[in-house]
Amino acid sequence: MASVAKLGVSSYRKQNHPDRNGIACHFMITDKPKKSFSVVQNIDVLIRVVDEHGEVHKYQKKYSELWQYGKKNRYAKHDDAFLVPVAWREGYNGFYQVSAVAYLMKNKPTKFIKPRPLRKAKRGEPPTIRNHVEPDGSSRPGLPPWGTLHGRWETFVPGGKALAGLTRVIKMEWKNLDNPGQDLSSGADIKVSVDTSHVH
Repeated sequence: MASVAKLGVSSYRKQNHPDRNGIACHFMITDKPKKSFSVVQNIDVLIRVVDEHGEVHKYQKKYSELWQYGKKNRYAKHDDAFLVPVAWREGYNGFYQVSAVAYLMKNKPTKFIKPRPLRKAKRGEPPTIRNHVEPDGSSRPGLPPWGTLHGRWETFVPGGKALAGLTRVIKMEWKNLDNPGQDLSSGADIKVSVDTSHVH
């Protein structure tokens, strides 16, 4: 009887950056294809916060991101990270929710683009961050939500060709409204939960 490929993830670990905090993991594939393959993940992220005046602020994006796997591919070990900016937590109560639906594919799907590389900074100068294009056609500074991976704004549809699937809902919550000015660099203010289901 032929083995069935299965898509999973490693244990989650904390990941902290100067401007954002959260969790990260990497994909794990059982009985993976012998040749090159890829993992495509559809992301639907919502951040909702309440400020000191009771006003609600929201950020919501949908996009797809691509990991390519192969002997010569450097994306295989890239983290799958879920991070909340400090700017959305400092002095706010709020939550972050991501629906992450991943598919294991034999080949690389088309119409995924890689962000333009960052220009190497001269000594003593800050790096130049190239702009990216939003779904409405506007140009915004910095990398797109999928970072340095290949990605696109359109939701990926596997069309029955996925070898395996993985669905996760990642939730984070924080209550910093009554603690303005506290140090959030460790991410200790964030409570995290993850629900996972496998689909074949």
